[in-house]
Amino acid sequence: MKEKKGKILIVDDDNETRNMYSEAFLKAGFNVDGAKDGLEALDRISKDAPELVFTGIIMPRMSGFDLMEAMKKNVKSARIPVVVSSHLGREDDLKKARELGAVDFIVKGESTVNVVIERIERVLGKRFVYQLSVEKDKYDAHAFLQTLGASEEFTCTNCGGDMALNVEYFPKGKNFNIKAVCPVCGK
Repeated sequence: MKEKKGKILIVDDDNETRNMYSEAFLKAGFNVDGAKDGLEALDRISKDAPELVFTGIIMPRMSGFDLMEAMKKNVKSARIPVVVSSHLGREDDLKKARELGAVDFIVKGESTVNVVIERIERVLGKRFVYQLSVEKDKYDAHAFLQTLGASEEFTCTNCGGDMALNVEYFPKGKNFNIKAVCPVCGK
């Protein structure tokens, strides 16, 4: 028997899509759970958090984007990587997925299931996330915050807490994603 690589939660209202990816991920050695929409996914995440969420976008009751926003507000789920699976591949959807912190965006039909599995394995095995504080008055911090488009105070507009930088590092490609986040409220 293969050693299990981690648990993936597949969120999609289309049974065929959910079943296709479930079978493929199981064959690749992952534990798999499924949910029909974002609300069901949140319930499953609260009971047994997966290592990765693989979600569609348009679903009844709660969309994939709403799911991502809700996950960011909960300490237990805020750091779970999310891969968005799109049937349409619209540029606006890609942009919003990135803004919400998706680690990958896959357009159904443009990548084979084997390529999707490789991308999932890369995310699970080759991703490091760090949360860093910033001393606003030292070195180039002020210029860096301006480049990010952050406020001069570097405080959360939602709760007033001090902001931090979430830095994701992908060693294989030597890529970084940097995002300002509030450790208090998740915004």
